[in-house]
This record gives sequence, structure tokens and C-alpha cells, in this order.
Amino acid sequence: MNRFIWKILILNLLILSALPAFADGETAQPQTQPQEQQKAAAPEDKKMASAIEEKKPIAVADARTPAGAEMFGAVFDRPYTVRGITYYRMKSVQSFKQSGLASWYGKGDHGKKTSSGERYNMFDMTAAHKQLPLGSLVRVDCSETGKTVVVRVNDRGPHVPGRIIDLSYAAASQLELIGKGLTKVDITLINGTEEDNEPEMGNFSVQLASFSIRQNAEEVAAGIANAVIEPAIINGTEYFRVRVVGFTTREDAVTFKDSKVGTYPNALIISE
Repeated sequence: MNRFIWKILILNLLILSALPAFADGETAQPQTQPQEQQKAAAPEDKKMASAIEEKKPIAVADARTPAGAEMFGAVFDRPYTVRGITYYRMKSVQSFKQSGLASWYGKGDHGKKTSSGERYNMFDMTAAHKQLPLGSLVRVDCSETGKTVVVRVNDRGPHVPGRIIDLSYAAASQLELIGKGLTKVDITLINGTEEDNEPEMGNFSVQLASFSIRQNAEEVAAGIANAVIEPAIINGTEYFRVRVVGFTTREDAVTFKDSKVGTYPNALIISE
């Protein structure tokens, strides 16, 4: 066999031995996801699509749920950050319950602007909460004193770990928390989702305003039937509260309060 034939045979052997290498190279290229894996992922996608289509509530991320809280149906607003902690404000929430520590703030913040834009009045039944919608009505139960109050959320806070609500001086007084410092409470959103346990019949009054100058209180009381002036000493300072008395049903007190809301937006009903 001459050299030319040997060269042809060797060249053919080289070509045949290279073919498996080319085949291996093709199979090593990236492939699309196997059909079995695509099917495995499909049920979760279908569940989410079904939930969206049927408008079912989707579980809220843990970071958005306040400590010690159980809630349902929350719709969130833009978050905000204080001291490196991000809080998720709610635009609305269907039900909300929370347990934790309550604090209160008084004279030092009296008259300062709240997150709602109104001025803080230590004698109003208000409170600060980190996430509940401003304007929410919340029932606060204190097992230690056995007292309960209803407050309106008009401020943000308290931005201190472990504290869930900051009560006004008036609310803290009714719960008998003044002088106790931090106290364990349970709070429940009542905005139409639960009935208010306050009595509908009895003796009620409407506190229109509170003044540090008696003459101002007298001028307001002079033009309103059944108005009385009630002095109160708070942290060594004397205040004069103007109250309208004589209501025997909560409905009558609410009607009167609503008629004065334009002049006295911070008026409150007191059950006696």
C-alpha cells in the first residue's frame, strides 16, 4: 500500500473519531426548561392568577404586619422610615387587633402639629399609631385597670420598639395610666367593623373646648344653653373646660356635637 492510500485511511479515521465530540458539544448547549419542570411551576401561577381574578385577599408580607398584630384586608400606602426602621402605612384595613405596650404624651406636645395636620390637644381622646389609617377609631382595653376607651388616630408613633400606641393625656387619664409609665394594652379597630360597647342611654355631656384663660371659657359658655365651666389642674397648670350637659342619650349628644364641628372640630362626648 503506497503512501497516498495510507494518508487517506488516516484522514478518514481522524474524521470518524471527531464526530462524537461534535455531538457532545451540541448536547452541552443550554436547553429550554423541561416540560415536567414547567408543569411543576404552573399550579402556583394558576393559584395566584385565580386569587387575583376572584379578588381574594393575598397574605401580607411579615414586614408589613405590626408586632403583636392580627389583621385582614390591608391596603398599603407609601412606607416611611424612622431611625432606620421602615413602617408600612395603611390606606385601609378591614379588621385589626394588636397587643403591646401603651405610652402617653401630654403637656410638652400640647399645641404641636400632628401627622394629620391638626394640633395636638392633650384633652382630646386621640392617639398616635405607626401604621393604622389616620382617622381610625380604636378601642383600647387595659386589663391592669379594667378600663376601656375609644380614641381617634391622628398622629404617627410611638417610634420606639415594643410600644404600639401613644395615648393622649385625656385617654391615659380615663384608663388610669397617669403615673404608671408603660402599660400593656389590647387595641381593636372599631371603624364600623365592630359595635361600640359604650352605653346608648345615661348622662352625657359634650366638651367643646379647653382654655388656660377663664375669661375665654366664659365667653364661649355665655352663648350656649346648658354650658358649664369645669376647672382642671394638669401638671400644675389650671385649665377651664367648657362642657354642655343634660343629654340623656348618646344620639342626642352626637347630634349636638356634629352641629358644632365647624367651630369646635375637637369636641368630644363624655359619658358620666
